Amino acid sequence: MSSENQSSSGNAEGSGTLIHQEQSEGTLNLDVGSTDTNKLHDPQQPSQSDSITNAEPDTSDKSKDDEKDKGESVDKKKKGKDAEKDKNESVDKKKKVKDAENESSSNDSKKNKNELNMREDGNDLMNETAKTQANDTHFRPRVDKLVSSSRATLLANQFSLIPEELCVEVAEIFKAKALLLLKHRSIEWDKNNSEAILQILKDPQLDWSKDEFLEAMGRVSQSSKHNLLLTFPPLLNYWFDSRFKTLKTNKLPEICRNWYFHLIELINGSDLHDSNDSKFIFAIYKNLSDIFPIVGKYENIFNDMLKVTVDHVMNCAVSDILSVTPQIATLEKEISVSYGEMVKTMLRKSVHKIDNNLIKILLQVCGCDNEILDIQSALSEDIVCSVMTNLEAKGDIVKDHTKLSTTILNLLNTFRFWRLIFNATGRVEKLYSHPYVKQVQRYIHEFAKVMIGEDITLRSLNEILKYDTDILHQFFNFSINNKEVISKDLIKKHRKDCHGYLLRMDQLRTFYDRFCPIDKVKDVQKFLDDITNRNNNLEYLALKDALSDNHWGIHKKNMNSSRRAHRIANSHGGRKFRFKTIA
Repeated sequence: MSSENQSSSGNAEGSGTLIHQEQSEGTLNLDVGSTDTNKLHDPQQPSQSDSITNAEPDTSDKSKDDEKDKGESVDKKKKGKDAEKDKNESVDKKKKVKDAENESSSNDSKKNKNELNMREDGNDLMNETAKTQANDTHFRPRVDKLVSSSRATLLANQFSLIPEELCVEVAEIFKAKALLLLKHRSIEWDKNNSEAILQILKDPQLDWSKDEFLEAMGRVSQSSKHNLLLTFPPLLNYWFDSRFKTLKTNKLPEICRNWYFHLIELINGSDLHDSNDSKFIFAIYKNLSDIFPIVGKYENIFNDMLKVTVDHVMNCAVSDILSVTPQIATLEKEISVSYGEMVKTMLRKSVHKIDNNLIKILLQVCGCDNEILDIQSALSEDIVCSVMTNLEAKGDIVKDHTKLSTTILNLLNTFRFWRLIFNATGRVEKLYSHPYVKQVQRYIHEFAKVMIGEDITLRSLNEILKYDTDILHQFFNFSINNKEVISKDLIKKHRKDCHGYLLRMDQLRTFYDRFCPIDKVKDVQKFLDDITNRNNNLEYLALKDALSDNHWGIHKKNMNSSRRAHRIANSHGGRKFRFKTIA
């Protein structure tokens, strides 16, 4: 190349460098520089001396061209950016659609991935066992590295791929992995993994020792995962059906107690307990019933579980405990009897008298919604009879050496309770043969005879007649055989006779006191004293004596006058009248 050409080339390169710098500052495309360089090799271009001579004009033209090219490059880049932006937006939209599609099948993808991993791990394990002999010292370390400790399902699947002749060689590895899984509290135990660990623990090829199996059961019992806790009953059943049951151990009762405690705590923290304590109470008794066929014949284990149950139940409201009695009655006798003893002890401390609260308790125990005590189970009847025994011991209503009339009045004051007892239906044989119930019924029938024979005193009759006729009719006819003892007509007659006697007393007193002044009637005080004496002795005056013809004696001749005087006194607002003589 000539020196002129070299000089031209050097200028071109220098010019190209300058353009590149300008383009860099203006973010232009480097293609412009290459175009100017090509122009330097055009034979039509002036020589170097011409370029120098015409440097000023050429620089101006070149600047204009550069500015034009620069503007075109900016426009191109802007259009490129816009196109790129549109392209990115389109990509984003497609990505969102794809994400939405992927989200709907994410669970299937994860499942397929897990299955794929299981197949891959299984294939690796199969390949390893296929090419390895049992006496290979590197065999077990390689298997230990391949065996999973992340999921029980994968662990069970991997063990199923081990040839039978090599199971003994790798058993310790799989048992260690299983115990490691049970140790980790953060693992989520779904139904499949829980069933898989149960399968592993019961697999005879793993040949679990007593201590290893107890360790596994202990870790299951300490879990807070519901599905894993539910594997404990099958494990316990497996223990008792296997060679383990002949081996002595002090750990098993404690493990069982811990398991049941954690199961109850899990139920306690669920929505069942928050919404209704009675559901929680029955849930733990139902779980005890479910495991009873396994532990029922092992008294120490069963009693420990009963104690855990009672400790939790006693923290609940009394009404919630009582309301599940009909449901508890459907469970095993050993469970219902224990529940009954707990309730009877609780009521023995809390029930002190007959009132509306006691009525509510009996209705809850029998599961009744109305005022009829329908006893449908031996458990409910036993609790009701226990309440009657407690009342008999307290003796607040029926006491020895108490007047019959006083006892009857006490019973009438608690009429609603006794109506509940004597109208009970269902299993009532034990209730009606209870000494306290029979004693109350005997007192009522004895007093009914007094009523029929009119041997009742006026004061007692007056107290009893404060109650409605319908109530008295029901009360005096409380009977197991539903035979009527006293009719409503007899009660109405006694009411009329008692009211009539007291009215005559009032009429005579009004007559003597207001119409017979002592200065006019010398012996009026004798009549007044006799009326006062009769009134004070009403508790000794029998109805039949009060109704006899000669009962009124000295007052009999003044009966008509006293009736008229009483009527006049009431009609004149209590004004005093003076009669000169007594008719």
